[in-house]
Amino acid sequence: MNAFTYIIAGGDYIRAGAASRRLKERLEAAGAAPDSVRRAVIAACEAEMNVVVHARGGRMEARLAPGRIDVEVADAGPGIADVPLAMQEGYSTAPPEARALGFGAGMGLPSIRRAADAFAIDSAPGRGTRLRFTVYLGARCPAAAGEGVRFRGTRIMLSQRRESMAPRRPGQGGPCRLPSGPPRGSAGSDAPGG
Repeated sequence: MNAFTYIIAGGDYIRAGAASRRLKERLEAAGAAPDSVRRAVIAACEAEMNVVVHARGGRMEARLAPGRIDVEVADAGPGIADVPLAMQEGYSTAPPEARALGFGAGMGLPSIRRAADAFAIDSAPGRGTRLRFTVYLGARCPAAAGEGVRFRGTRIMLSQRRESMAPRRPGQGGPCRLPSGPPRGSAGSDAPGG
């Protein structure tokens, strides 16, 4: 119950969202607060759909720890050439078939960043994309801005922004965010373009 891995098939719009539904069920069974469940599922679903739309396949690994859920989504896709551009709302490289189904509005990565308390992305053309995010299951971030949290051996730095420690209000994104640049210690940074 504390961890699971889900294989995501690229181009499989029929099963798209299955990993996110499984994550939702596990968080609800663990008694996570509805707002935390909602934010985690939004981020997971957007990441999962990026794999379906942009990659040949990938995997979602989620780990429930006391007070938080850590999720990593890695794919065997083309990678992202310009991560800062891909992080802009409305930017999309979705193929016509995905757009015909209503996907590819360019909101995926920005939505993940907004929903998550911590977010990191690592990608480059030709090597796929790996993104990691954390959603805290309480009202405040456990680390002060400028401090880091560890996830699967990677230190994720929290934002220095003033509002990063503000209490969460319903409907707001998480209070702790990562800078939009590459994670410290990573070689390049990107993710499936939304």
